[in-house]
Amino acid sequence: LKCQGATRPRLQRPSIMGKDWVPAESSGWMWAHHAIRADFEDTLIILARMRDAPKIEPWEIDELKLWFARVSENVHHHHDNEEKVFFPKIRERVALPERLTADHKTMLAALTEADAAVNAIRSQSDVSKAYTKVKAVQDMMLPHLKEEEDDTLPAMMKQFTPKDFAPIEQKMVKAMAWYELPHFYRRLEDDFAAKRSHGVGHLGIPGFVFGGPIKKNMDRYDVEYGWYVHELKDPALKPKYDNLRMQYHAKKRGCCG
Repeated sequence: LKCQGATRPRLQRPSIMGKDWVPAESSGWMWAHHAIRADFEDTLIILARMRDAPKIEPWEIDELKLWFARVSENVHHHHDNEEKVFFPKIRERVALPERLTADHKTMLAALTEADAAVNAIRSQSDVSKAYTKVKAVQDMMLPHLKEEEDDTLPAMMKQFTPKDFAPIEQKMVKAMAWYELPHFYRRLEDDFAAKRSHGVGHLGIPGFVFGGPIKKNMDRYDVEYGWYVHELKDPALKPKYDNLRMQYHAKKRGCCG
């Protein structure tokens, strides 16, 4: 199962310290935006199914809350990076509209309401309100992301070089929690080669790191977050993913069966 509306950009392999920017579609900023889009698309698909289903099980509510907490945290972290890291740097040479920061505050207030609505779900009758609140965030988020992509990102690429931002991006990657990079690449599903190509080629992550600890984190992410999306979209898949979780934990314990 793949995220609806989430396309796979053509991958580039430039050096992060290169003279020229990669195409905007391959930039880490754009990819972070695509991750947010995919999160809200998938969450609304899940909520709509739960709202319209003949019945839902308690595990669906529990997993939805865990999943949306990750979605919400990702949005907060992304906006923090923009406000505390990227925007101040860009404003050294570009006059950014104050509306961007105002939009962040408005969206985060709406996201707080969506968080509360999701966490308040106790039965199927509560799902409709959660859908409405999450949809309201998406309706504000999508035009905001597009404005940044149409205006802010091109201005950054025009006034700065990749070398100007390389230390910032590398510092951000190093500071990421174990689940953040796997979440960033979630929409690529099981295409590890595509994830590695972008991470090594654009983010400057050493290949042995991506193929070692980061690959392990991606496997762990599937168990603790990623597979929730699949089984919440189609509860008939839960036995399959429960079995895969058992295999994962058995392998970690060094068991053979």
